[in-house]
Amino acid sequence: MKHLTMIPRMLSERTGGYCYQVGRMWQGHGVAVELGCWLGYSCACLAEGLKEAAYDGEIHCFDRWQATKKEVVKARRYGLKLKRDQDLTEMFLENVIPVYDQIVPHRGTIADAR
Repeated sequence: MKHLTMIPRMLSERTGGYCYQVGRMWQGHGVAVELGCWLGYSCACLAEGLKEAAYDGEIHCFDRWQATKKEVVKARRYGLKLKRDQDLTEMFLENVIPVYDQIVPHRGTIADAR
């Protein structure tokens, strides 16, 4: 999991470990969904666990994919220069696809997807 710490994150490494454990507990049914993905750290952790549990389906990821002022500030800590309202979808995919390639990003919220 240490190799994932290079992905910018809003969560602690401990929470990333929890996401990994949740993925490992997959029992052979259901679809993986993540809400609030930002740049992919939690999704990558979840994906690592899912792979270990032999999950081979899509991971559906929901986010606004638009940088907020808070995210712009947070990204600077990782050496990234984001702009407010910048589309983050490609950055997210660049961080997560090397870990798991069946990622389906959805712009908006779960409520929007109904």
